[in-house]
Amino acid sequence: MATWDEKEKWFKERTDKHVAEVQKYAKILADATPGDFEPEELMASVAKHDELKYQDPEYKPYVELTWQHKQDGYDGYKNPGEITKEEINQATLHHVRNSSHHPEFWLKDKDDANIDPNDRDKSVKVVMCFLAARRLLSLAQLR
Repeated sequence: MATWDEKEKWFKERTDKHVAEVQKYAKILADATPGDFEPEELMASVAKHDELKYQDPEYKPYVELTWQHKQDGYDGYKNPGEITKEEINQATLHHVRNSSHHPEFWLKDKDDANIDPNDRDKSVKVVMCFLAARRLLSLAQLR
Protein backbone atom coordinates (compact mmCIF):
# COMPACT_ATOMS: atom_id res chain seq x y z
CA MET A 1 0.00 0.00 0.00
CA ALA A 2 1.27 3.44 -0.92
CA THR A 3 2.12 6.07 1.65
CA TRP A 4 0.40 9.43 1.73
CA ASP A 5 3.69 11.05 0.65
CA GLU A 6 3.84 8.85 -2.48
CA LYS A 7 0.24 9.68 -3.37
CA GLU A 8 0.76 13.38 -2.75
CA LYS A 9 3.95 13.46 -4.82
CA TRP A 10 2.16 11.78 -7.75
CA PHE A 11 -0.82 14.16 -7.45
CA LYS A 12 1.44 17.23 -7.56
CA GLU A 13 3.49 15.84 -10.44
CA ARG A 14 0.47 14.89 -12.51
CA THR A 15 -1.55 18.04 -11.72
CA ASP A 16 1.39 20.34 -12.40
CA LYS A 17 1.89 18.60 -15.75
CA HIS A 18 -1.82 19.02 -16.55
CA VAL A 19 -1.73 22.73 -15.64
CA ALA A 20 1.37 23.24 -17.80
CA GLU A 21 -0.45 21.61 -20.74
CA VAL A 22 -3.51 23.83 -20.21
CA GLN A 23 -1.28 26.90 -20.16
CA LYS A 24 0.61 25.77 -23.27
CA TYR A 25 -2.59 25.23 -25.27
CA ALA A 26 -4.21 28.40 -23.99
CA LYS A 27 -1.24 30.34 -25.35
CA ILE A 28 -1.53 28.53 -28.69
CA LEU A 29 -5.28 29.32 -28.76
CA ALA A 30 -4.70 32.99 -27.89
CA ASP A 31 -1.98 33.31 -30.54
CA ALA A 32 -4.01 31.49 -33.21
CA THR A 33 -7.20 33.48 -32.72
CA PRO A 34 -6.21 37.12 -32.29
CA GLY A 35 -9.20 39.24 -31.38
CA ASP A 36 -11.24 36.31 -30.03
CA PHE A 37 -9.60 36.34 -26.61
CA GLU A 38 -7.82 38.92 -24.51
CA PRO A 39 -4.42 37.18 -24.24
CA GLU A 40 -3.55 38.72 -20.86
CA GLU A 41 -6.93 37.81 -19.40
CA LEU A 42 -6.80 34.26 -20.75
CA MET A 43 -3.25 33.68 -19.52
CA ALA A 44 -4.06 35.17 -16.08
CA SER A 45 -7.02 32.80 -15.86
CA VAL A 46 -5.04 29.69 -16.78
CA ALA A 47 -2.20 30.67 -14.43
CA LYS A 48 -4.63 29.79 -11.64
CA HIS A 49 -5.97 26.66 -13.34
CA ASP A 50 -6.90 23.95 -10.81
CA GLU A 51 -5.70 25.92 -7.76
CA LEU A 52 -8.75 24.67 -5.86
CA LYS A 53 -7.49 21.10 -6.11
CA TYR A 54 -4.71 22.14 -3.71
CA GLN A 55 -7.19 23.37 -1.09
CA ASP A 56 -9.86 21.87 1.15
CA PRO A 57 -12.34 20.36 0.50
CA GLU A 58 -10.77 19.13 -2.76
CA TYR A 59 -7.19 18.32 -1.84
CA LYS A 60 -7.42 14.93 -0.13
CA PRO A 61 -10.07 13.52 -2.50
CA TYR A 62 -8.10 14.62 -5.56
CA VAL A 63 -4.85 13.18 -4.17
CA GLU A 64 -6.65 9.84 -3.66
CA LEU A 65 -8.46 10.01 -7.01
CA THR A 66 -5.25 10.75 -8.90
CA TRP A 67 -3.54 7.84 -7.14
CA GLN A 68 -6.46 5.52 -7.96
CA HIS A 69 -6.21 6.45 -11.61
CA LYS A 70 -2.48 5.79 -11.60
CA GLN A 71 -3.19 2.31 -10.19
CA ASP A 72 -6.04 1.41 -12.53
CA GLY A 73 -4.60 2.95 -15.69
CA TYR A 74 -7.40 5.55 -15.80
CA ASP A 75 -9.86 2.75 -16.52
CA GLY A 76 -12.66 3.03 -14.00
CA TYR A 77 -12.32 2.57 -10.27
CA LYS A 78 -10.77 -0.84 -9.89
CA ASN A 79 -8.61 0.22 -6.95
CA PRO A 80 -10.93 2.09 -4.59
CA GLY A 81 -8.19 3.41 -2.30
CA GLU A 82 -8.95 5.15 0.97
CA ILE A 83 -11.82 7.36 -0.11
CA THR A 84 -15.36 6.66 -1.22
CA LYS A 85 -16.90 7.47 -4.58
CA GLU A 86 -19.29 9.82 -2.75
CA GLU A 87 -16.37 11.81 -1.30
CA ILE A 88 -14.80 12.00 -4.74
CA ASN A 89 -18.09 13.09 -6.31
CA GLN A 90 -18.52 15.81 -3.66
CA ALA A 91 -14.99 17.12 -4.29
CA THR A 92 -15.57 17.03 -8.05
CA LEU A 93 -18.87 18.89 -7.71
CA HIS A 94 -17.18 21.50 -5.54
CA HIS A 95 -14.46 21.87 -8.16
CA VAL A 96 -16.71 22.28 -11.19
CA ARG A 97 -19.09 24.62 -9.36
CA ASN A 98 -16.25 26.89 -8.24
CA SER A 99 -13.81 26.82 -11.17
CA SER A 100 -14.53 29.12 -14.11
CA HIS A 101 -12.96 26.71 -16.63
CA HIS A 102 -15.89 24.33 -16.08
CA PRO A 103 -19.31 25.04 -17.60
CA GLU A 104 -21.04 24.22 -14.29
CA PHE A 105 -19.42 27.33 -12.77
CA TRP A 106 -21.60 29.49 -15.01
CA LEU A 107 -24.93 27.96 -13.98
CA LYS A 108 -27.29 30.39 -12.26
CA ASP A 109 -28.40 27.61 -9.93
CA LYS A 110 -25.31 25.65 -8.90
CA ASP A 111 -27.57 22.84 -7.66
CA ASP A 112 -28.21 22.06 -11.33
CA ALA A 113 -24.57 20.95 -11.64
CA ASN A 114 -24.23 17.22 -11.62
CA ILE A 115 -21.42 14.79 -12.27
CA ASP A 116 -22.10 11.56 -14.06
CA PRO A 117 -19.93 9.05 -12.16
CA ASN A 118 -19.92 6.86 -15.27
CA ASP A 119 -18.67 9.66 -17.52
CA ARG A 120 -16.39 12.06 -15.66
CA ASP A 121 -15.15 13.47 -18.97
CA LYS A 122 -18.64 14.67 -19.86
CA SER A 123 -17.79 18.19 -18.65
CA VAL A 124 -14.74 18.25 -20.90
CA LYS A 125 -16.94 17.35 -23.85
CA VAL A 126 -19.39 20.09 -22.89
CA VAL A 127 -16.57 22.64 -22.63
CA MET A 128 -15.26 21.69 -26.05
CA CYS A 129 -18.75 22.09 -27.54
CA PHE A 130 -19.09 25.44 -25.75
CA LEU A 131 -15.77 26.69 -27.15
CA ALA A 132 -16.62 25.45 -30.64
CA ALA A 133 -20.03 27.15 -30.49
CA ARG A 134 -18.44 30.37 -29.22
CA ARG A 135 -15.94 30.31 -32.09
CA LEU A 136 -18.68 29.68 -34.67
CA LEU A 137 -20.79 32.48 -33.20
CA SER A 138 -17.88 34.94 -33.36
CA LEU A 139 -17.20 33.95 -36.98
CA ALA A 140 -20.89 34.40 -37.86
CA GLN A 141 -20.90 37.86 -36.29
CA LEU A 142 -18.01 38.89 -38.55
CA ARG A 143 -20.10 38.29 -41.67
